[in-house]
Amino acid sequence: MRSVLIISAALSFGLAAPGLAGDYENWFAGKPGGVACYARLYDEAHMAAHPRQKVVEIELDYDAKNAESEGNRPSRFAAGLGVRLKGKKGWYTNSMLCNERAMGGVACSLESDGGQFDLQPSGDGLEMRLTSELSIEGDDFIAFGGKTSDDNVFILKPAPQSVCDASTAEFR
Repeated sequence: MRSVLIISAALSFGLAAPGLAGDYENWFAGKPGGVACYARLYDEAHMAAHPRQKVVEIELDYDAKNAESEGNRPSRFAAGLGVRLKGKKGWYTNSMLCNERAMGGVACSLESDGGQFDLQPSGDGLEMRLTSELSIEGDDFIAFGGKTSDDNVFILKPAPQSVCDASTAEFR
């Protein structure tokens, strides 16, 4: 009974509130200005050690203003994904719809049947784990991930918004 009272008191005074926020709030909507950018740039040494990896740079970005068309709520919100591949010029980008899962993490699907992936916490960033091959159409069609690929798991770190803005600069 005493532990119930302590927990009730903590909730009443907001002491437990930060731990109650979900992944959507912690990773996306609750970020300053309602924007979040997570990215990874792989150096030459990493690419040499992973010859089957196509992705040279990857970013995941969220802007609450852009997510409003999808309701901007944990069960359905929009974000963007951008990648640069070795042997290709420029960025390939696509929109995605995501939802916070009851058991933790976030599940995302790229538009136009572009594939799916899950997000989980990883240190101060996110682990992006593909659950299917991802494909994006741009000037041409690209695909990455799958059974024989080194492009199935990415550790993305928080990055300045300018990093995510670079992937969509040509569209503005």
